[in-house]
Amino acid sequence: MEDYSTNEKIFYPPQALDTADAPLAEGGAGVLAYYAPWGDVVMFYDSFRTNSSLYELGRAVSGADRIHEMSGTITIDVAG
Repeated sequence: MEDYSTNEKIFYPPQALDTADAPLAEGGAGVLAYYAPWGDVVMFYDSFRTNSSLYELGRAVSGADRIHEMSGTITIDVAG
């Protein structure tokens, strides 16, 4: 995970994600999204502009205010 811009952390998943049924990302801190053109996953810790290539994957259930402090390797599990 690494810093990008002034409002997000990014990382690259091992393979491209399927965005066929994914809604466009909206909101601010705590949004987990996929930026299709670059193939990176984004964790926002501040507001952002809506983009037609930015798909929402989920939202932080807690700790959104601490995303800016994150670094290193993370693991994300799919909730079932």
